Amino acid sequence: MKIFLRLLLGLCFLALSTPLRGQSPLIDSLQNELSIHTEIDRDRLGVYLGLAEAYVYYDRDSMLHYALLGKELANDLEMPTQYLYAMQREGVYYYSKFSLDTALAIFRKGLKFSRTYNLPERESAFLGSIGIAKFSQGSADSAVYFLEKAYQTDLEQQDTIKMMVRLNNLGAVYLEMDQPAKSLKSIYASLKLALAIGISEKAAFAANNIGVIYERYDSKERAIEYFRIALNNMLETNLGRMSLLSNIAELHLSLNNTDSAAHYYSLAMECPREDDCDLLSAYAGMIDIFLRRRNLDSAGYFVSAAQPYVEICRDSTNLFHYYHMAGKLHRIQKSYTLARGNLEQALLFGKQGMRAYANAHLDFTLLEEALGNYKSALAHAKTYNKATVQKAKAQYNREVARSDLEVAFAEEKNALIQDQNQMQEELSSFQDLRVVWTIASLFFILTMLILLRSYAKGRKLTRGLQELNATVMEQKENLQHKSEQLALSNERIKELSDFRERLAAMAVHDMKGPLSTIIGLSDGEMNGKKQKLIKKAGHQMLNFLMDLLDIYKFEKANIALKLLPYELDGLLKESLQSVQYLAEEKNIHFEKSFPPGLIIPVDEGILIRVLINLLSNAIKYSDTNTKVRIDARTDIQDGRPFLILKIKDQGKGLSEKELDHMFKPMNLRKDNYISKSTSTGIGLDFCKLAIQAHRGHIWAESVLEEGTTIFIKLPLHEVIQQDLSPGSEGAGTEQHIVDLSAFRVDLEALIALKIHEAGQILPALQDLEDRGVDPKWIATLKATVYSANESRYREILLKALQHAV
Repeated sequence: MKIFLRLLLGLCFLALSTPLRGQSPLIDSLQNELSIHTEIDRDRLGVYLGLAEAYVYYDRDSMLHYALLGKELANDLEMPTQYLYAMQREGVYYYSKFSLDTALAIFRKGLKFSRTYNLPERESAFLGSIGIAKFSQGSADSAVYFLEKAYQTDLEQQDTIKMMVRLNNLGAVYLEMDQPAKSLKSIYASLKLALAIGISEKAAFAANNIGVIYERYDSKERAIEYFRIALNNMLETNLGRMSLLSNIAELHLSLNNTDSAAHYYSLAMECPREDDCDLLSAYAGMIDIFLRRRNLDSAGYFVSAAQPYVEICRDSTNLFHYYHMAGKLHRIQKSYTLARGNLEQALLFGKQGMRAYANAHLDFTLLEEALGNYKSALAHAKTYNKATVQKAKAQYNREVARSDLEVAFAEEKNALIQDQNQMQEELSSFQDLRVVWTIASLFFILTMLILLRSYAKGRKLTRGLQELNATVMEQKENLQHKSEQLALSNERIKELSDFRERLAAMAVHDMKGPLSTIIGLSDGEMNGKKQKLIKKAGHQMLNFLMDLLDIYKFEKANIALKLLPYELDGLLKESLQSVQYLAEEKNIHFEKSFPPGLIIPVDEGILIRVLINLLSNAIKYSDTNTKVRIDARTDIQDGRPFLILKIKDQGKGLSEKELDHMFKPMNLRKDNYISKSTSTGIGLDFCKLAIQAHRGHIWAESVLEEGTTIFIKLPLHEVIQQDLSPGSEGAGTEQHIVDLSAFRVDLEALIALKIHEAGQILPALQDLEDRGVDPKWIATLKATVYSANESRYREILLKALQHAV
């Protein structure tokens, strides 16, 4: 029998079993919203958290991905409630992977933060999560402590939904502690709450759990009663409906009500199911029914029909039931070889405590007697007698526990009767009061009619004057409001006009120099030096206009990045080549220091223009005969690799006030800062928007008289979880090697490519992952590409080829 206990232990995480097939329309809708909300703001955070919640039923790796994105963004936006919600989703992921220590560490940290920020709804959630994790570790007493604390917090907040969940969870823990009366009382309270506020799903949940308690302690009629309540409150499409119907059918079968059992098994076979093992349970029950009716042909039909599901089912209870019934059928049909094979399989999957375990040994005894194997028959008979004695003892223990349940049930029943009587008394009192109130209301209405008639004429005379006064006051208020709006609009127009004038003046200043150079050098004989200067001036004007246009595109979200893998050294060389003529004029030298062969996924044209802007500024503000230093390194933050790039000049440096305004948008900079600058700062606006579009971060640090350093932080690859620092060797690759015999041709094509041919390697790896290759193995190989570790790349592929032979 497959008891529908999965609902009882579903706890507050709702769904921690195998991910369901398909994908929710809600997920598609949220993914569309994600493409709309390109700004890093609260709307995008809401979509991240919505996806983390939706994916809990479908793909927990995706749930963790969006939970971490939401956690990071909530931290940036300083929104603790959303941050803690994302943290709990992170803990749920590790709980579902049975990493209980990691899950507990996250839940405890969340509990501490919840109390620090005084967020009781989050505190309750983390208390409940800790209780569940403790229960899964076998610490029932600790689980009760934390779940009761969570319930008290929910009670103070009057959160009825969470109170129902806590009561169910406490009932589950009490049941495992063999305290059925406490368990029943707790879950019964949850059922009353659910029915009172009309939440059918929670009512079905609680009623099922009460049925499980009665079923465990052999109160079969009451178990059926509560299972029917659960069934009536459950949706037709609920995946647990098949297990619940099978459970009701089996209880009827144990009471020898074969007609009712057949009815419920038939309903179960028509329900949607989570896996085919559920269907095997219903088929085994139908075999049992037809054997009791001595209808061997129908029993044989279900034995054959169930065969495809036997091979894929992994539930030992369902397999035991099927093999026992099939063996019994073959014994009755005198197909002794088939009978022996099936009964041996039944005993393999069966164990002490199962309801029909002793009967399987009895059928084996009858089989061996029929074959004349009396010694073996005697051994099975002894096992049958021993199991029967143990069953009788267990029955006695259940009878004792059931007496406690009867007391608890009687108490709850009396409480319900008292509630009903009280309601009846209140209803009678209300009816008496209703008569009194009716008479009083009639008297009041008559009195009011007389008064209204008396004052009607006077009100009619004054009404016209009141309406006229009201109209005058309304017009006066509207006029005043419009005057205030006009004043504000004029002030805003003046501010925008002043800003445009200042911006136009600065833009003219930026364009006047290069344009004057071009006009001045266009006269006279042309030579190499003139051409060089004209080219320089033209580049300055072109960069200025491109920055201005791209700022507009970024702000309107009309620009789409083309992220492809590029070697950092090549990007820097091309950028340095564009500013070399500026450096030569001031005799400035460049120093570079970063790991060789480092590859980053970026939009090549956009990032090169960012580097040109920053290098031009470094040269512009550096003294003559100095140097500009360029450093790069990789770092791991929150399990994800990043590139940290630094450009340091040897200029005069900036004050704290200047640093504070450095990367602000043009329309937010202070007047005095704009007026004192030598340019519009459009290039820095472009740099900030471009780096943010790459999901990166740009900032500056400076010390007066020592120079300024610009920092750029860019993500390398969100999937890879290896250490990409220089000299690291992605340990543990061997454990990710899987059977790649079906992909040998692809592996040979990959090993023929060089590590710098990332543009061909990465799409090929993505194709392999889409075709079913282990994502961990793919991620390990991608890490070697991004860190340019060719020896490790070839080592992994050679081992995979050897394994594929």
